[in-house]
Formats: sequence, structure tokens, C-alpha cells
Amino acid sequence: MKSLTFFLRTALTQFTTLLNVLIRALQIQRRVQLIAVLVVSILIGFFVARTVHSTRATQQQWTSKVSILVTSRNLAAGESLTNENTQYVALPIAIQPPDALTEIPTNARMRLALSSRTTLTSSMIIRDNARIQIPSGWRGVAMPTDLVAPTVIAGDHVDVVTADTVIAAGALVIEVSPTNGITIAVPAESAAVVATASRNGDASLVLAT
Repeated sequence: MKSLTFFLRTALTQFTTLLNVLIRALQIQRRVQLIAVLVVSILIGFFVARTVHSTRATQQQWTSKVSILVTSRNLAAGESLTNENTQYVALPIAIQPPDALTEIPTNARMRLALSSRTTLTSSMIIRDNARIQIPSGWRGVAMPTDLVAPTVIAGDHVDVVTADTVIAAGALVIEVSPTNGITIAVPAESAAVVATASRNGDASLVLAT
């Protein structure tokens, strides 16, 4: 009888211990689950808030308009920007180039030729006598550094004269450098003649209107 009682007490003790272990394990698992749910909820809330903010920002870019400069006619490389060849157009921020011009810069000239209704950007213009782009189908020719020529700046048009003959009319001054002199652009068919006259020292420049 005593052995049975001892056995039952021992079994009850072991059962109680096992039950307590199971309860603690379930409690720990439940806490882990709660923490996991909380973390997931926070992450979902963060991504939802970020998506909403991004959507609102994008919507604002499409609804907000800013007036920017566009060409009102075809412009040639080296041509000065004026109120006569440009106009303002209000466009959504979402489709505007990041460097779109909102006003005409001082002494701004075209770096390259543009067609009408083209949005103007800072990368398309030059200032302070910087080099401009050679027109398509033309060639760049360096003139002698000791060339006697009128005062010109990049974007001016000149006639190249040798003796009493104009060998290239309407050449484009693409760069004026204190060290390299004047570089002009001429049509490809005139490049060899102009380069030869320049090399022989027979070329002169006449400022064209």
C-alpha cells in the first residue's frame, strides 16, 4: 500500500512538472508569435505609409505645373536666346527635365541646333564663350593662332577669305581659346580648302551678319 502511494505521488509530481514545462513552452511560443505578429504589422504599416507618400508625391508632380522655356522656332547652333525665339509653357513637373530653364540666362547661346517646341535645358546652352557643338555634316578647322581677325565669340558666323575669294561663307565659330586660337566649323566639302588656306597662312576671317 505504501509502495502504491509513493508511486502515485511520484507520478503526480512528474506529471505536474511536465505540465508546467508544457505551459511555459506554450507561453514562450505565444510570446514569440505575438512578437512576430507585432514586427510584421510594423513592417506592413511602414511600407503602406511609404507607398502612400510616394503615390502622393507622384500625384503632386503630375498636378503641379511650372512654366519653362521652349523654343518657338528652329534655332541654329550658336544662336542667342531671346524673347523672340523662345516662349514659356506650363508643364507638369513629372515630365520636365531636371535642368529645364525657367528663364533666359544672360548671354546664352545655343550649344547645338534645335527644332521648334523643344524644351530648353542648361546642357543645351553655352555662356562665356564656351565651345559649341559642330553641326552635323560639318568639320572643325583650327585657324592659326596669329590670325588677324575681328573680335569674335563662339556662335558668331564668319566668311573665310583667301586673296579676294570667299572659300567658305557662313562658317561657324565654335571656340575661341587664348592658347589655341579660333576654331571654326565649315561644311565638309569646304573643309579641305579651308584647312589648306589656314595651314599656308592665306586665310582671313570676315565677320558675317
